[in-house]
Amino acid sequence: MKTKILLTLLIFSISLNSYSVTIQISANSDQFTFTPASVTINLGDEVNFTLSSNHNAVEVSQTVWQDGGTTSNGGFSMPFGGGIVSASKLTLGRHYYVCTPHASFGMKGIIDVVSPTGIEELKLSNHILLAPNPARNYFSITLNDNTLLNSEFTLYNMLGKQLLTGKLTDKTTTVNIDNQAQGIYFVRFKGFNNSAYKLEIRK
Repeated sequence: MKTKILLTLLIFSISLNSYSVTIQISANSDQFTFTPASVTINLGDEVNFTLSSNHNAVEVSQTVWQDGGTTSNGGFSMPFGGGIVSASKLTLGRHYYVCTPHASFGMKGIIDVVSPTGIEELKLSNHILLAPNPARNYFSITLNDNTLLNSEFTLYNMLGKQLLTGKLTDKTTTVNIDNQAQGIYFVRFKGFNNSAYKLEIRK
């Protein structure tokens, strides 16, 4: 007898605007599968698994995933019944996960995390200038017009962690980053949900 189990995957944008994808899992006596087998999200997004009490989701290495194993690689681990995978666990790249009781039946999936840049970034480039980039102790956001005036901006690190926020109340806004470590960061603007500027900080 075939039964059907629903797995709801909610993907929350770090801009606080969200959308959801409902994934149906077909389960029978000899096979369990995640459908679709993979999902792509932006860096900084969170994933919420809503699972039945006999299913979990544990991140594993590619080798373990391919072999149908269940040994965790130290990544995210959702208990039976599900939960939220925080953005800090979803770094750039591919994440493999399985349902540990049913991995041998093929119940496994993939989450691809990509840089949150896209078409909107090209549109934004007509409205603002972010400099210097690379930056050291500060950077400035200069508005070329009033499109983003009074908009909020947020600085995120590569793990998707929110570091600081501000508001563009003037033509030029200077942001102090003296306390931030060297590395790659992203500046996102409220109202342009799929856009981000990459900022490099060098010390």
